[in-house]
Amino acid sequence: MLVRTKYYNYFANSVKEALIFKLNFFLLFFQPFLFFYIKFSVWKYIFNSGFSNNSPLSFEKTILYSIVIQSIQFIFPLSIANNFSDDVRTGYFSIYQLRPVQYPLVLLAKYMALLILRSLFLAVPLVIGAIYYNLSTTAIFSLLTALPLSIICCAAMEFIFGALSFYIIKPQSIYTIVMTILGLLGGKILPIQYFPEPLRQIKYYNPLYAIYGVPADRMIGEISWAQSTMIQCSWCTVLILIATFIYRHGVSKYEASN
Repeated sequence: MLVRTKYYNYFANSVKEALIFKLNFFLLFFQPFLFFYIKFSVWKYIFNSGFSNNSPLSFEKTILYSIVIQSIQFIFPLSIANNFSDDVRTGYFSIYQLRPVQYPLVLLAKYMALLILRSLFLAVPLVIGAIYYNLSTTAIFSLLTALPLSIICCAAMEFIFGALSFYIIKPQSIYTIVMTILGLLGGKILPIQYFPEPLRQIKYYNPLYAIYGVPADRMIGEISWAQSTMIQCSWCTVLILIATFIYRHGVSKYEASN
């Protein structure tokens, strides 16, 4: 009961900290609408220029894909990597080693609160899609069922980069470079369907496709439920195993002073 209460306190404190900045939260809530308008205007101009004749996706699917990706970007990243790195670098991580808690569960409790609040932004693609694109219940259900595995993949990836702090003083630069490249090839910026054929196959070897591309493709009907679930489950398993190994090995070598 004591341990359970401690985790709940981490969760509750994170909720309080997030709600303190009500104005920032209010402004952040309307950012998806602004970015959607920008992307909508750009894609509309491109399609009106005659691009639609050779486009692998229709204008409606492209816009809906962009809406989903934009909304997911407001949920991820969870900042696990940066906070994990700071705790290790400053020595604060050692305090958790003295308490009757598990550090991974502490991170989970903290960021579940942040995740719940950020998930409100998912209302943006669902509302816009339902109004303008007559989305079926099946399409919305497909998106919602793909997101839990996306969250697990994202948390595991960030945990891996955070655990690299046991070996590298500041792995943030590596994190930024790797995530930018993988994001570009994983459909975070541009739908995979617009890539040349050789690059389209890379998505199966890219964990960020499981995080961003799969939910968007599920929403527009470009990937089946079975295939998307297999991709996401595979990446979840691989990333969790890697994260577990790096964390356990790092903890066994970790030393802090002062």
